[in-house]
Amino acid sequence: MIKKIGTRNAGILAIIVASTMPVSAQDEDDGGGVLLTFGLSQELSLTENQSFAPVSRGTTLRSTTDLSFGLASQTRTSQLSLEATTSLFGVNPPGNQGLDFSASDPRFTLRYSTRAAASTFRVNLSYIEQDITFIDPLTDFLDDLGNIIITDDFVDLSGSGDRIGLNYGASLSIRDDRPFGLTFSANVSDLSFANATTPELTDSNTTTLGVEARLDINPVNQTLIGIEHETFESDIGRSENTTLYADTTFARPDGSIGFGITTTDTTVGTRYGLSFNRSFQLPGDVTMAASVGLTQPAASDDVFVTGTFTYARPLPNGSVNASLNRSFGADADGAEQVQTTLSMGAQHALTPLATLGLNADFARAELTGTSEETTVASIGATLDYQLTPDWDLLAEVSIESNDSSDSPRAERTTLSVIMEREFSIRP
Repeated sequence: MIKKIGTRNAGILAIIVASTMPVSAQDEDDGGGVLLTFGLSQELSLTENQSFAPVSRGTTLRSTTDLSFGLASQTRTSQLSLEATTSLFGVNPPGNQGLDFSASDPRFTLRYSTRAAASTFRVNLSYIEQDITFIDPLTDFLDDLGNIIITDDFVDLSGSGDRIGLNYGASLSIRDDRPFGLTFSANVSDLSFANATTPELTDSNTTTLGVEARLDINPVNQTLIGIEHETFESDIGRSENTTLYADTTFARPDGSIGFGITTTDTTVGTRYGLSFNRSFQLPGDVTMAASVGLTQPAASDDVFVTGTFTYARPLPNGSVNASLNRSFGADADGAEQVQTTLSMGAQHALTPLATLGLNADFARAELTGTSEETTVASIGATLDYQLTPDWDLLAEVSIESNDSSDSPRAERTTLSVIMEREFSIRP
């Protein structure tokens, strides 16, 4: 597995859901079991200009203790995973004479899936609270593959207060064993703020309903046709979008090739998109995938180039990986954005116990039809040393910048030392 270097090691702070086994005694003969995972992490960090002020207000000392718990179980027809994390903070901001302690940032995730002979049902639930002062938009919002997600509030995420996110959804696929199948999905994302000092941070709710048809035309060609309806509500107003899409993929000996078309009906017009994608499985376990497309936004007649690129290469003593994405999204007011993200990482084993990691991350959101944009970037290095078979010691340094069209460019530098461990038991 390619590890994203330079960000905090999520293997301890979050729960690693490994392969699990059935609960029943009969199923234990198949080589599984309920898996309980516990994690502990202690971090001391020193940050210059924590709040990204144009002129630094001083240095912030922070102590963070993370406790995590996970449960995973699997039977022949179902899977269940539960992850929970909480933190104890001690913060000494500029000008303060001591540490202010608080317990916050609870996180909870529940996933469940069950399958029958020709259908699969999935449900998920997640809850997270975050102190806005210490949110890092480049590392705190990642998808399952480690790619940066530009959130609705990316541009306005500053100041202090609490950011509270609640997400839940379900999907049902039928006719999984037939050339023609259907998948129904529903997702709700609720975002709220408590004691936020930035007035642009407003509560919002997004509901998405979708239906997707799968057509296995032949053994090497699959086509997906779907429709999604999204309803966005906030303190500012309400908007609705409907998206129609079609994608077709052809399997090849060295990967796949595909084409796609989308059209999205918004409150300000219709957005059109075309895309071409190609993936490769190269010798030496090297993987590479790329897509390129053209998108005409609803708010203007301009045509934008969009696309993605991912690359992962294992090395004799480490690995390198890169991810680039340019796509369209929306901000907290529902306005269209051109969103660009870039992540690059490398790791190298210095000794059997020590590993050096380097990373660079970049994210930019540009409002279409305007000159408004926000850019966040960072570079960092991590030294990971295995103290014992159970304990790891990490030393990290990072330099970040925040540049917005309506405020001066600001930088912050962070030095941190982390001790962490994780252990699992099978009851």
